Amino acid sequence: CRQQSQNEFCHHFNVAESDPRHPSQGPNQQEGIYSSNLFNRPDGNPGGIHLINLDARYHCSPTSARYGPCEGTSSSMLGDTQWQWLENELNRPSDVKVISSGIQVLPPTHKANTNSFCAYDGPSGTFVQANNILGEGDDSFSGTSYESWGEMPQERLKLLRLVQKSIADGNALQVIFISGDQHWAEISFKDIPSIGDIPTVRVHEVTASGIDQRWNQIIPNPNRLKLRETDSGSECALPFTYRGVVYDDCTTVDHHTPWCYTVPDDTFGGRSWGNCLPASMYSNIVSSKKNICGDDASHVCTAQANFGGISVDWEEQSVTLSILTPHDESAPVAASVSFAL
Repeated sequence: CRQQSQNEFCHHFNVAESDPRHPSQGPNQQEGIYSSNLFNRPDGNPGGIHLINLDARYHCSPTSARYGPCEGTSSSMLGDTQWQWLENELNRPSDVKVISSGIQVLPPTHKANTNSFCAYDGPSGTFVQANNILGEGDDSFSGTSYESWGEMPQERLKLLRLVQKSIADGNALQVIFISGDQHWAEISFKDIPSIGDIPTVRVHEVTASGIDQRWNQIIPNPNRLKLRETDSGSECALPFTYRGVVYDDCTTVDHHTPWCYTVPDDTFGGRSWGNCLPASMYSNIVSSKKNICGDDASHVCTAQANFGGISVDWEEQSVTLSILTPHDESAPVAASVSFAL
């Protein structure tokens, strides 16, 4: 079935017969549709954008017993050959690496019933340790219950460490994951903790999927991009009105530290507000706050369709990530954020 699916992929996308993925390669056909392309900069110099397409299906171990016999700590997302290929790709220098994955990478492990995951090896095992290493061991760091790399945190940690090393070695300025599968769109980021002499690095992900597919549910993702965040992890409901004054950011009015509403009302009290965390590295997050679930400004879930966007401004040396909703003429860009290369 896997090989048949790969052959159909090659036919549908008109893959050249000389491509190692093509069935014309016979016994030498690559197992899996993973591939890469390295594009030059606009001035013709090499090392512009490096597109790395992963195949997280062909060699993926069962994530739970209902998908097949569990492989425990031997569970793999990519298989040995693809892992080695990916490591080699990440050693190729480029300004921006865009890594495509059919399933989400940055949302953390869903913490309910973790012992149902095939890769789970007990409360003191590598499953829990991987989440702890990434600063996501607490149950408050719980992501989507749908399929994601978080179902194999050992493999997710391996992926993020390879990406971190690629940046630290000077082989990339920015790494951006693109993913689908879910029936919503969102922008996520993750600070990969330092290890040894390799510093902390930040990576991003744009998830977009669902043509004529709405998923009007609040889906947890602590790593989702927020306009401004409170110390409870809630997103500020910006702009908000307090005593007749509109605030576009956190304020210290009538309080000893910056605060904001987490729901857009005018009642200072209860659980509708919180103390603001320091502003992030982003100064230009934009959100239409349309077609969203809950108050998360970059969680777009009710648009007729959504698409992800990545734009590199070579003159300004910046990257812009976007969620596009072209069917909504009043808000064709649902959310975006820009940052330096």
